[in-house]
Amino acid sequence: MISLRLKTIITIVSAVLATFISTNSYALANTTQKTEQSATARSSAYTNLGGTVCKVIEEADEYVKGATYECPGIGGYKLHTYEFDLRADIGVVTPSGKEYALQLPSVINPDFSTLGSKAEWRVVRRGGKVIPKALIVRYIVEQWSDDGTKKKEIHHLAVAKIAENSVCVTNSISASRTMNLQARRAADASALKPCLFTTP
Repeated sequence: MISLRLKTIITIVSAVLATFISTNSYALANTTQKTEQSATARSSAYTNLGGTVCKVIEEADEYVKGATYECPGIGGYKLHTYEFDLRADIGVVTPSGKEYALQLPSVINPDFSTLGSKAEWRVVRRGGKVIPKALIVRYIVEQWSDDGTKKKEIHHLAVAKIAENSVCVTNSISASRTMNLQARRAADASALKPCLFTTP
């Protein structure tokens, strides 16, 4: 017959073991969750859209003012910026060399335009590699008064998703105090968004 003292010891040991198993199971689950979150967590990286890092790869003809520039990107990607007829656009070149023009004049506004000085990439870091998932570019539209004396700049943030077989604009964020935050949120959800305009 088991003594009262032995029963008490068995009860205490059982309780300690149960607590140990529960704590370690939670720690393992928490570690797994953190690992999964770190593999999908988004952060920002920035590259220049002008200056000495960009080189001219195509000049416009004598009738149209402008040029095409190639700028470095992230994770094997490059960016092409286009300036033609006082309008700007940008294209994403994949590591395999396929180019996707974002068609910003068609998607956002066809008026005279320029690009911001930097591109913001939303990336994930996995196995020591930086993988772009979305791109945010400032698109500045120039609008003039009817008499042509006053110019107004209207800022937009174009958000483009970067998928395995497509790159396209999914959102156009209008100017506001929170437009940068809105653009990042839209970029992080862009994989599930349809394209606003699809290049053939």
